[in-house]
Amino acid sequence: MKSQRLARLLQAARSARDLGRVAPAVPRAAARGVTGLLRRAAARWPDRPAVRALDDETLRRLTWAELDAAVDGVARHWRSRGAAPGDAVALVMGNRLEGVVHQLALTRLGAVAAPVGPDRRGPPLAHVIDAVAPRWIVTDATGRAALDSLSDPPRAEAIESWPDVTADAPGLAISDPILPSEDTCLLLATSGTTGRPKAARLPHRRVLMAGLAFHALGAHLGPEDVVYTPLPLSHASAQLAGLAAALWSGACFAFTPKFSTRRYWRDAITLGATVGLYVGEIGRYLADAPPDPDARRHAMHTLLGNGLAADVWPRLRAISGVDHIVEFYGATEGNTLLINATDKVGSVGRPVVPALGRPRFGERPRPDLCLARYDVERDALLRDGRGRCIEAEVDEPGELLVRITTLNPIRRFDGYRDPAATAAKVVTDVRRRGDRWFRTGDLLRRDADGDWFFVDRVGDTFRWKGHNVSTQAVAEALAPALGAPFAVYGVALPHREGRAGMLAVAEAPDLDAIARRGRALPSYARPRFVRQVEAIAHTATQKVQRARLRAEGLQSDDPTWVLSDGAYTPLTDAIRDAIDRGVWR
Repeated sequence: MKSQRLARLLQAARSARDLGRVAPAVPRAAARGVTGLLRRAAARWPDRPAVRALDDETLRRLTWAELDAAVDGVARHWRSRGAAPGDAVALVMGNRLEGVVHQLALTRLGAVAAPVGPDRRGPPLAHVIDAVAPRWIVTDATGRAALDSLSDPPRAEAIESWPDVTADAPGLAISDPILPSEDTCLLLATSGTTGRPKAARLPHRRVLMAGLAFHALGAHLGPEDVVYTPLPLSHASAQLAGLAAALWSGACFAFTPKFSTRRYWRDAITLGATVGLYVGEIGRYLADAPPDPDARRHAMHTLLGNGLAADVWPRLRAISGVDHIVEFYGATEGNTLLINATDKVGSVGRPVVPALGRPRFGERPRPDLCLARYDVERDALLRDGRGRCIEAEVDEPGELLVRITTLNPIRRFDGYRDPAATAAKVVTDVRRRGDRWFRTGDLLRRDADGDWFFVDRVGDTFRWKGHNVSTQAVAEALAPALGAPFAVYGVALPHREGRAGMLAVAEAPDLDAIARRGRALPSYARPRFVRQVEAIAHTATQKVQRARLRAEGLQSDDPTWVLSDGAYTPLTDAIRDAIDRGVWR
């Protein structure tokens, strides 16, 4: 207990120091938005590294001055095309230096960048592009291949390909506009908890505040640091904990095309990484990998991310020698952030912003966060006789609800491009009649010390390999291959984070057709198992009853198949045993 209190005091001192360092930048950043930070970094650290990227084994890099000049050059291009504040441009690209330059160039004009991972194919990609509603689309080779998978051309004025945007571009510097903090900076595609992909709206306020929090309250970055991510640049973690935090601190933002267990430590050495970003499965992959001498040759002092299991935490620290693991909790579209900066194993920490105002009589000490009791069978929040939500007790899981208020800027819910999707994430009458709260769709618990722990996803969405998987999106992709009632859900597996996708079908399945249709989905969303059942149960409102299927997992005598090398093979006793022992890949 004393060690935890001391850790919190040290954390508070470091946070105060880092906030003091960036204090002079706050007024300009608030007025000029994200690229106001870029201009400041180029003036303060012109020759220090700003971006490093590995591209086909080639290390590409830009200093802060070079990045600022490249952003001006691309911004002049978009201005000549007529890009105006509020125009959305979809960046359907892999992790490339050009993507970062394009994104910041659009931001400098007041336009909106929408990074879209090219791992999406077919209908899921079409849904994302429709949700973004871009005026233009920019691609690289992998992005063009993704667009070629669409049955209909995307609706946009033009599709452009930029092989290189880092060459010198003549012309005067473009002034960063004075942007209202509520203007949209980024649109990030998210599966959410209610079905089809949605375009989460991140205003400049949100990007600036999140980047500052990850820097000053989590990683404590400096200009000598290199923040390294193997995650897609379309992922909120890469954008907020990576790029935005680097813009505040002057640290270098570094990335690779994709995650590779075999190359992770070697890439960290090549990039000069000092801080590594992760999602939960990355930690387990690295902890379970064969011994790698590079795991101790890197210069990383901090790992920052979310979803790291308690049993992986000490093993990852032991093999890597990294002193500090900073676990956090947040959602792309959410209005809260929790950070564990005291190394309490398994915890996602505590809220970074305290509640404003004193709690009312009888309320919990943090009135803007609520862990509400949740009925998994009915997929609904439990309410008392007055219609108010019932709060979970200490160490009891509940769905995290966050009060929506304009008084506290971090508690504003910015929602999605689609107003109907925004409304679907709001619940009312939680503590008082008429109050409004954001539904995270996550089950958390809080211990007696006040630290919070992630438990699971709720409803139709489950989490696998660090991604939220929408059962509706998977069902829509697979439906043409199925002629009988079916259900998509996630099942827990031994020694694995999250839940693996399973498809239950009420007839003999066409396994080849399912595998073929599944290739249109991102790899993490493809069902790992197919199970033939006698019938699919529905509620009175025709909702599929997944609770029993989820609870049974692989423990049934029904014919079941497992995805292996792109095809489904019978789930034999030997394979089941390998899964139980955690050695099936």
